[in-house]
Amino acid sequence: MKETDTALPGQTVRWSTPGIISATLWGLAGSIMVLFGSFGVGWLPTVSELNTLELFLFLRTTVTGAILSTCVLTIGVWLMLYGWLRLGRSLRQASGQDPERGVLMAQKPRLDVDRDGYIQDPVAMSTSWREPLALWLSENWRRIRNSWWAPGSLKVTNIVTIIWTLPLLATVPIFSRDIFAYVGQGRLVLNGGDPYAVGISTISNWFQLGTDSMWAEDGTPYGPVFIWMEALAVDAADGSLEWALFYLRMLAVAGTTLCLIFTPLLAKQHGIDPARAQWLASANPLFLISYVASGHNDVLMVGFALAAVFFALRKQGVLAVIALTLSVGIKPITVVLLPFIGLMWAPAGARWAKKIWYWFLCGGIFLVLMTIIGYLNGYGFGWVKVMLGTGTGYTFWSPVGFSQMLLSNLGNAFGFNDDLLASVVKLAGRLSSVVLVLFLIFRGPHRQLSIRMTLAFTALVILSPVIHPWYLLWLLPFFAAIGIKDNWQLSWVVFTVAFLIGFGAYDQLHIWRFLELGILPKVISLAISLVLVFWMFFLDRRTSAFFDLRDVGRSLASMGRRLTGNRA
Repeated sequence: MKETDTALPGQTVRWSTPGIISATLWGLAGSIMVLFGSFGVGWLPTVSELNTLELFLFLRTTVTGAILSTCVLTIGVWLMLYGWLRLGRSLRQASGQDPERGVLMAQKPRLDVDRDGYIQDPVAMSTSWREPLALWLSENWRRIRNSWWAPGSLKVTNIVTIIWTLPLLATVPIFSRDIFAYVGQGRLVLNGGDPYAVGISTISNWFQLGTDSMWAEDGTPYGPVFIWMEALAVDAADGSLEWALFYLRMLAVAGTTLCLIFTPLLAKQHGIDPARAQWLASANPLFLISYVASGHNDVLMVGFALAAVFFALRKQGVLAVIALTLSVGIKPITVVLLPFIGLMWAPAGARWAKKIWYWFLCGGIFLVLMTIIGYLNGYGFGWVKVMLGTGTGYTFWSPVGFSQMLLSNLGNAFGFNDDLLASVVKLAGRLSSVVLVLFLIFRGPHRQLSIRMTLAFTALVILSPVIHPWYLLWLLPFFAAIGIKDNWQLSWVVFTVAFLIGFGAYDQLHIWRFLELGILPKVISLAISLVLVFWMFFLDRRTSAFFDLRDVGRSLASMGRRLTGNRA
């Protein structure tokens, strides 16, 4: 895997391009290691027939097997990250960019202009204090739009992503066991239950099939379209847990395919390099592990949402609303995109009366479709009630969740009602997100609709007390499509992906208690992660440039000068 040559600036990217094959092999090696590591520490209930295989018996019921699986899985996720970074470096180098600084030497291709005569250009945005986002946007946009990778980069990125995905199709679920809840909800539907009214504890053997107890009494947070999909997958499996998991994973693969199709299309629509957006959003290991290996339904939601925005920007409003309806039918949170879809469908420069008319069209089509779906499955709009009631618990990396945890602990220490304090913090987060969403709907130029929509979606996610790792993948394709610069912004993406895959390998290990290993597997996983992080981000010149803290300082200093009016 040694890299000996230097790519020529602006050349067409092929498999013979220096660094492409080695990056692919690093990522593939990691993906295969994740596959075998999952056999020992992935989520698997006792009733699974896989537990009768000799390999699984060794890896899951012996101390040696559990420790070996922990090591292999942890190393595997980091090798996938390493391959991803190496691929990005090779593509940048082949495109005439300094792999350490991202300096462009090749020209960008001509950009198409849409039927309204504009490309979504944040440089045109006012830089007054009323538009503070322009401080970020105006600095980035021209350089991002001039940083296109060489021809052939998108094709290579797509093929490499597929290669890395293939071993993950056979993994035991890792990083999450939500897919077992999908099986339980599918069984509930087939047994005539209402998943919005009762939990899966109403059906027999629900816990033995691997579902987390948190799903026992709660209604499903998923939309009515996915409820159908769950039932179809379980029905097709004919009582086999393994086949049910396979069919549900194929749904995740379908969503991954949608993302692979529409992420580059949406990026090109904004004048952003589609290959770079694809590499950022769809080839990264957090995406592949969370959506393919874990089998999360979120990828279907994101795929349909990307399609909806793409169609809306092309003024294909009916297709856009249909796609968004399917997205909401998977997970209802993307309903926040509906007002922006209407604004995108409306002509540029339209008066508010006409914009409201397009809102009426979008809302009408959406309500008709959801009413038909609710009538056919018999659940009506039960998903709305469940959606409004979600949000219990918190994660410590969520700003609202951290504040909730901190104030609850302080309240306990001083004798206050910690539940009341937690409720106040959660309510404040929700109200703040609603205010921000409304502001972004009504304020800002038409050409900035994609930016405003992405930030509104971000507000809903970031100001929630619970932010699961895959929630951030809801946002990344949209940010990749509107532009992420090769400075602290790229470093932040790399850091976030690295942190969350390391955390998943540390926190989501399924090891039987009778082995009495305690925290030893977590300690081993953490130690491996720290060593590999130090190697990738500080020692290896091929990957260390992706995480340069100096860029953060330079960017903050530049923003500070702009805020104070000092251009020197």
